[in-house]
Amino acid sequence: MNKSVLVALTVLAAVFAVPAGAQEAVPVQVSSDPYTNSESQHQTQVEPDTFAFGGAVLSAFMTGRQEGGSANIGWAYSADAGATWTSGFLPGLTINSDPPGSNSRAADPSVAYDSRHGVWLVNTLTATEGRSGTGVFVSRSADGVNWENPRVVSEYSIGFGHDKNWMVCDNADASPFYGNCYVAWTNFEAGGAMEVVRSTDGGLTWSEPVRPGGQPAGFGVQPVVQPNGNVVVVALDRLEQRMLSVRSTDGGLTFGPANYFSEVRIRRPPDYRNNPFPSVEVDGAGKIYAAWQDCSFRNVCLNSGNDTVLSTSDDGISWSPVRPIRPAAEPDTANRVPAGADYLQPGLGVDPATSGPAGRLGLYFFYSDSQCGTFDACRLEVGFTSSVDGGESWQPAIRVSPDPMPLTWLPTTSGGRMTGDYLSTSVVGGKAISVFPLASAPAPDGSFRQAMHASSIEIEGDPVVDPPGTPTDPGGLLGLLNDLISLVLQLLPGI
Repeated sequence: MNKSVLVALTVLAAVFAVPAGAQEAVPVQVSSDPYTNSESQHQTQVEPDTFAFGGAVLSAFMTGRQEGGSANIGWAYSADAGATWTSGFLPGLTINSDPPGSNSRAADPSVAYDSRHGVWLVNTLTATEGRSGTGVFVSRSADGVNWENPRVVSEYSIGFGHDKNWMVCDNADASPFYGNCYVAWTNFEAGGAMEVVRSTDGGLTWSEPVRPGGQPAGFGVQPVVQPNGNVVVVALDRLEQRMLSVRSTDGGLTFGPANYFSEVRIRRPPDYRNNPFPSVEVDGAGKIYAAWQDCSFRNVCLNSGNDTVLSTSDDGISWSPVRPIRPAAEPDTANRVPAGADYLQPGLGVDPATSGPAGRLGLYFFYSDSQCGTFDACRLEVGFTSSVDGGESWQPAIRVSPDPMPLTWLPTTSGGRMTGDYLSTSVVGGKAISVFPLASAPAPDGSFRQAMHASSIEIEGDPVVDPPGTPTDPGGLLGLLNDLISLVLQLLPGI
């Protein structure tokens, strides 16, 4: 083991993988916050991403949350599709790393695997005291456990020039751009313009950033690669009102103009940090799935909560009508997600070995009571549902987290209490795997108790013959009313 890596624990998940229809889905803890630096809130871990290749899964997450980042980035790696886990923390990235780096904090971890060069990659946003702006780095590992010191993807900007970065690699050996890796982010010094860089050597070096045609402003960017090598970036527009996509057909050298394919409306629980960022995946035939939270298909957003909604595309330009994911009804069992729950921050996973009508999808998500109107009343939980027919119908949604979490158990940020700005799901061998933060009551000294846990659930069952109603047009009087409410909220700061 490389001495720069702290192996925190290895977990055998004896009751870890259970069918979607079973009574329990028991998550296991895979990491915790070991740091004591005064700038951070401890014990806290937030904002995980996962990626799977072959039978292996890697997750990365913020550890020791502080304003503008965290003490360091943690990782958890499973070589056996989630049966056992090893965890540690990236070396050389922040002043809290072992060995220490020069950055004071790190945030927004994103995970990828480059099969051509045989390397795992963790991409992070960084900031440091005494320097303006942010930088983007990437850490490399040949085995998911022993990590090199990070390399620069994009130098520190003069101002706040990078935010919400995301990474993907082209792993299709028939692609003309096989082995290219891409990192996208939002440049707020350029009005929120999206920027994309690429690497052709396993993350050792990176190109200068390029901007899509027309320089569209996009936030929460999610790049994906189709089997033909096309790169599609899906994002929320800067005003958080529409979803957009851009596409490159030349290996990331250029990107076309933005395609705006859906309006976005959301309900935000009080003082809980969450945005309708998309979660985007590609199936084995190149079909793109984009999911996000949206309240368009319910009654007035302010008191009805969000659905997870879904749109698909074969080319990254034309998109299907948006429709809500409505899991099948289930008897009132102990682990059932209640009907009408407020679905938040979906993490969508697609089995890359499947496609089309036989596509297998897994969806982990946070949820709360749609009627919780005050901070003290809201409780957060983790749920799961899946599809065996390419997202046409969905299995009953089950609760994954063992206990509801009051928002007071979560670390504070300037934007509200936090579990992270995104969630992720990876599908390995027919199992949907996710890593997510779970919290328990704070310690007597006031420190938090929030750590990373993993769950693996078999995607199984038959297509739902009569799925719940799924309206496809949130327009009309309801849509107009939601638009008016959204406009009023934008005009009233602090609401």
